[in-house]
Amino acid sequence: MRLHHAFATAAFVSLAASTGGTRAFARASVNCPTFSEHEPDADCAGAAPQRYFGPTIDRIIIRTPLKNVKSGDKISYEWIDPSGNRHYSKSFSIASDAKKRCSWNYIGIKGARAAEKSGVWKVKVSYNGEERCTATFHLLTDLVVVEPGDLPIVITAPHGGTSEVTGVYQRTATCGTLKGDQKTLDVATKIRDEVKALLGRAPYLVAAKFGRKWIDANRSDATDDPEARAYDDPNARPVHAAYHRAVRDAVDAARAKFGKAILVDVHGQSGDGQEETIHRGTRNGQTVTDLVSRCGVAALVGPKSLFGALAQAGYKIFPPPGVAPDKKKENPNYGGGFTVSTYGSHNANGVDAVQMEIGVSLRTDDVKRKKLKKDIAAAVKTFYDAFLKTPCATTDPSRP
Repeated sequence: MRLHHAFATAAFVSLAASTGGTRAFARASVNCPTFSEHEPDADCAGAAPQRYFGPTIDRIIIRTPLKNVKSGDKISYEWIDPSGNRHYSKSFSIASDAKKRCSWNYIGIKGARAAEKSGVWKVKVSYNGEERCTATFHLLTDLVVVEPGDLPIVITAPHGGTSEVTGVYQRTATCGTLKGDQKTLDVATKIRDEVKALLGRAPYLVAAKFGRKWIDANRSDATDDPEARAYDDPNARPVHAAYHRAVRDAVDAARAKFGKAILVDVHGQSGDGQEETIHRGTRNGQTVTDLVSRCGVAALVGPKSLFGALAQAGYKIFPPPGVAPDKKKENPNYGGGFTVSTYGSHNANGVDAVQMEIGVSLRTDDVKRKKLKKDIAAAVKTFYDAFLKTPCATTDPSRP
């Protein structure tokens, strides 16, 4: 039973207890706390403890089990940001004697200033003025890039990061590669900037800063197959979840605001003879089901399609523009992975989704990469103007 609530501007503590009458208690015991997104039960249990949190969650809750507390005792929380500065602190009084209590406190994250402070946080817990424990958690802004948008366009990049995930051992899977897609984080970020310069509004962006050695964000974690899973170390689960929570939030926001949208999943490939080729991946049209239904196959392969516009700009595209998906299959190595299959419009809660596999020389040559980012942004604008800005014309002769 919850016996006491104390509220503060940015956080509060709830004290739940089973009381012990008037008997005397030994010195209060303060167990080292754990963190979660969810309110605890009376025993400070409930949701599993978490160590990593994404920047789009509503709040981070610290849960502290207490024993043998007395009326008038005080518990204090001091939240220390990754720079070592005090972010927030508050003290609360115990309402009545109890053998057990669960104390919890939180800070807001989504839309709050804390979301901008990435890295390892500390929370010092004191009881009656005596520091009893320091607990830590990791806010993942330094491992996951999340930028809001105001266009029906979502850009993702799962393989461009290089950062180590502290406390997580590396993947050993033999299926696929542990190497990242060099420079795709830079490409995805700059595409967003260039689109904003062209349209005056920005796409949503979600990109991994963590290295593929530790977590492959373009794989599922819902498998026990060691050759297919996203990570080997269970401690990586919250990081993988934080990335995909951010993608889901962006997709849901775009759908809610615009009704339709496109997700562009930026990748890199280094196939023999494919150094300057850009591959399209839609699972042979499956992940753009709604787009083709609304606007015809020209929206996927025509001159104003995303890849068609890149072909117009002089890039080698595979499959070649102008050829329907049922006539020329996508390269199975680059035809669409977990991201587009999870968020594509063949799902009831999805949007049109394409995987863009960019040849290695286009990404690693500084001059070519600078031009590439501008050209992809221009192609996004061409596609947006033709197929997202206004409803598609029902008289489109290429409409099935």
